[in-house]
Amino acid sequence: MLSEIAQMNGTVQQRSLRRPGDDVDGHDCGTRRFQPQHRILLAERLPEGGLVGFAEVLLQDRPAPAGHRDGGELVRLYVQPQAQRTAIGRSLLDAAEQAVLAAGLHALWLTAWEENATALAFYARRGYRDVGATVYRFEGRDYGNRVLARTLASAGS
Repeated sequence: MLSEIAQMNGTVQQRSLRRPGDDVDGHDCGTRRFQPQHRILLAERLPEGGLVGFAEVLLQDRPAPAGHRDGGELVRLYVQPQAQRTAIGRSLLDAAEQAVLAAGLHALWLTAWEENATALAFYARRGYRDVGATVYRFEGRDYGNRVLARTLASAGS
């Protein structure tokens, strides 16, 4: 069973999807999302509902593709355009970082397309440092990505 957090403007609700194939707003979450090391964090418009963003985090100590860093991986973070600049991305990233810490890990890393200046600036403001480069191959094309990482401190340290 995959626990999820539905979060919007500081309001948090605990939800669960029951099995692979359950959907969120008509989208199948996919079987791999039901592996215990994956967490999907949802941002919903409350009280009326409606998905406005999500984050997927892998809670395994994995090496980043550059920078000699290990930690959890932020696989993706997405906020719909009409909901951007409303603190939803920050809330999702905060929740992802807390999930990583709760899993006993002390760092989080991600990759971001090198031409996405908005995303690169967002992560830099949140304390993520550029630790190197990697390439993402999609449909036969290579896309340069930056590897960003942050060491996380638990609330008690």
